[in-house]
Amino acid sequence: MRKAVPAVVNIFTSKEIKTPRIRSSTILCFRHFFGDRLEEEPQRAASLGSGVIVSPKGYILTNHHVVEAADEIEVALIDGQEIESQGGRLRS
Repeated sequence: MRKAVPAVVNIFTSKEIKTPRIRSSTILCFRHFFGDRLEEEPQRAASLGSGVIVSPKGYILTNHHVVEAADEIEVALIDGQEIESQGGRLRS
């Protein structure tokens, strides 16, 4: 077990989601008549998962749902080092 622990990583992801600025049910019922013209406000949703380093080159194995819709991915190693993803590749 001690040999495996350094290979385990935490994976932090975030993505932009768009939500209506006004969520009042009265306002939302107007969509029926006027369509979807309400402005949407971008927000960030964050998620946390885990993975394991499977090669000396640093390839990480994780579940697809952990990273599937992520705009940003950051990996935290056991030693506290954090590595940010850029274009699907991690950079330190």
